[in-house]
Amino acid sequence: MKNKIDNYIRTCQADMISDIQTLIRIPSINGDTKICEEALDWILAKAARMGMITRKASTGDVGIIQIGSGEMTMGILSHVSDYRRIRDSRTGS
Repeated sequence: MKNKIDNYIRTCQADMISDIQTLIRIPSINGDTKICEEALDWILAKAARMGMITRKASTGDVGIIQIGSGEMTMGILSHVSDYRRIRDSRTGS
């Protein structure tokens, strides 16, 4: 399994880097709900293009991405924001 994962990462590395660069260009940490929603929508669209089931929670500020089916599910919690702006607001730099 490790070899399979390593091969996938090697094959898709340039696309992964490009996707991360695209996402961090969205200034989602600024507190503007419209921009935060843009970042969330980008993530959900990316997951949908990869064949995953996506939807927003009723509040609209939480995305749900599902892959597979069955009794067992795995959840990964994440926050979509721009690290540089967080760092700058904490350090003043």
